[in-house]
Amino acid sequence: MEKDTENKIKDGLKQAAKDAGLAKGQDVSQEKEIRDRLMAAKLPQKRSMYNMLIAMKKPELEDVCYNLDICGISRLTKAEIAKKIVPKAIDFFRRMLPSVMTEQYQALKYIYDHDGITSDINQRDFRLDTLHMTGILGTCTLDGKLAWYMPDEVMKEWKRIDSDALRRAADLNDEMARLATGLVFYCGWMNFDNLYKKVSSYLEKDDEISFMDFVGVMYNAASWRREICARPDGLYYYTVLDPAALANKQADSGLKYADISYSDAYDAGESGYIESTNAYKKLAQYLMTELNLDVLKAANIVGEINILMQNEGSLRSAAEFLEKIGAFGSMEKVKALMPLLMEYHNTSRLWYLRGHKPIRLHDRKYYRRALKH
Repeated sequence: MEKDTENKIKDGLKQAAKDAGLAKGQDVSQEKEIRDRLMAAKLPQKRSMYNMLIAMKKPELEDVCYNLDICGISRLTKAEIAKKIVPKAIDFFRRMLPSVMTEQYQALKYIYDHDGITSDINQRDFRLDTLHMTGILGTCTLDGKLAWYMPDEVMKEWKRIDSDALRRAADLNDEMARLATGLVFYCGWMNFDNLYKKVSSYLEKDDEISFMDFVGVMYNAASWRREICARPDGLYYYTVLDPAALANKQADSGLKYADISYSDAYDAGESGYIESTNAYKKLAQYLMTELNLDVLKAANIVGEINILMQNEGSLRSAAEFLEKIGAFGSMEKVKALMPLLMEYHNTSRLWYLRGHKPIRLHDRKYYRRALKH
């Protein structure tokens, strides 16, 4: 394959992954609705947390109560609900800071350093809404743009807690979250016990944290990173359709989790990552040539094939999908495309095989080592 074509395919796959990433937590079709909601509140003259909450609509306050596990509010007035939220939100902020991600830390620090309010944050990035809907940040319109601000109580806590140690902790949390994302990219789903053991094995001894702190970091990471989702017992990749069914398939396989190197896990944890193997690129190249597709459309098709293949654990749905879009127009095309599809399947780390490649499991010695004892 020519180098220019290979690079085009790789870039197209990355763009397709970024576009797909919007599906988790930031649907393009919902952008206006989210922005309008966040910009609806007015900036209070005095930026206390109570005033910030009063500026929100009652349904939003009810959502904040749900997120903070505050019960018994159905008959309360808006003012009464706001009063109940304030101490809970401050306590939550104190408890969540040890699990903060690097980007979260940088955003909070930037807001604090700009007198507690800014409209400079990417206008299409609504991830700070997770902090807004726990009472930590307020939102308003400033010079026609969405602005985020800290209430006075959060400003005071940030001034007290911010330090080089917190920044270093955020960097470590980010590393752990990226490694965990890479692991579930390859394995689809892992419970927290296995994930903790694996991520801990990558870290220096001085960087190891407790299991409960690790789980806290993972929950926060899942609220921030588009690629991962959390369940009460573990983490899964955002394109997994049924994590419970996948967990059962993994258990039925009788396999241990595949050995995945630090560098492979770390690379796969990058936002929008696509493992563009030779088999992946050959399949994309064929689709571009035979179906007269541009790079992005071919990449989207390969991405859809990957989702179907990983969730089903076989090629049946992928083959049906290719037939539906006209890729199997003749017997010659079937004979040309099926070997490419099979090569892609056999050389990929499959979720139901706990990250093992089928081609590796054909080796008896490797298979015996991969079995759980």
